[in-house]
Parts: sequence; C-alpha cells; structure tokens
Amino acid sequence: MFEEKDQYAVALGASAGGLQSLIAFFKSVPTDLPAAYIVIMHLARDRSSYLAEILANHTTLPVYKIENNQALQPGNVYVIPEGTYLRIQDSFLETFDRPHTPTNSAIDVFMESLATDKGSKAIAIVFSGYGTDGVNGALAISAAGGKVLVEEPQEAIEKSMPQAVISLDHPDYVGPAAELALHLRSLIIRDFTA
Repeated sequence: MFEEKDQYAVALGASAGGLQSLIAFFKSVPTDLPAAYIVIMHLARDRSSYLAEILANHTTLPVYKIENNQALQPGNVYVIPEGTYLRIQDSFLETFDRPHTPTNSAIDVFMESLATDKGSKAIAIVFSGYGTDGVNGALAISAAGGKVLVEEPQEAIEKSMPQAVISLDHPDYVGPAAELALHLRSLIIRDFTA
C-alpha cells in the first residue's frame, strides 16, 4: 500500500516525566503506519538505560537501542543510547559522544538533522520535560515542511518543554499523549490520500 516515498520518520523528544507519556503514546499508536519512531530522551550519562526494554513491554512494534550507522526502517522503534547524541543522514542513524555541557540538547540536535534529511516526511513530537530542548528542532522541522505535535502541558508531568514549543513555534496539534498517537495516524493517512 505504501511506497518508500511515503515513509515518515517520527522523532519523539522527552525528558523529566516523559516515560509515562511515551508509554501512553506507544500503547495507542497504530502498528500499520509507514513510519519509523526515534525516541530521544534525556538519559543519565553514565548509567545503563533500560528505556528500550521498558517501551518494548508496551508495543508490538520492534524496539531497538540504536547502534551506530543503523539504517532506519518503517515499523520500528529506535531508542537513543545513554551518553550519546544522535543525528540522521541518508536514513542512517549516527551516534556520537554527548558533549560535557550542563544542558542536554539531544532533542534539538536530532530533530535539526531530521529536518534536513527527511523534509516534509519528518514529524516531531515533544513530550513532558524540563527546559527548552526541542524548540529549535521543532522550528527546523516546521521550516522544512514537516509536522510538529506537542503533549498538552496540563497533561504533562513537567510542563516546560511542551510549553516552550507551543510558545515559540506553532505546532500542528496539541493533545494528551495517547491522542497524539491517533492524530499521527490521521495526519499520515490524510497526507497519503491527498
């Protein structure tokens, strides 16, 4: 039904409080969409993360902790490893060491590269978290013709990240995490049939 040109890359940015939001999203997201999901969460630098294993318990989609130069495939979920930043080029995920800076900009770094790589087939979703990471990435994806969805701040455990995107960008949709999954489906189907 879907061809390669119809395939989307969905970047999911989350920080403090974002785990419950991601779980709600993956419990609700349809498994038949021509989309790959890349989870960019603020993780402790020096502690092993079990985020991939946790998310795998809440979706039938295959979930992978990203390995360097991993090819993006629709129908899969990819999770950033601890201690890294991530970018995408020619549909390959590339990890590199996270800089020793006080702020974590992993969401912006990845979304900005996704905007360049996927253009109008890039979708950003910003969930619960502290700070403003995700704002520049959302702006880049919007400018490239992609779509931006944001968790409703009143539903988020930590409001500042989604609120920052709403304040500084004009997201295409704002809603609870589970509704974002359903809206994503309608957005992709609508685009495919347009």
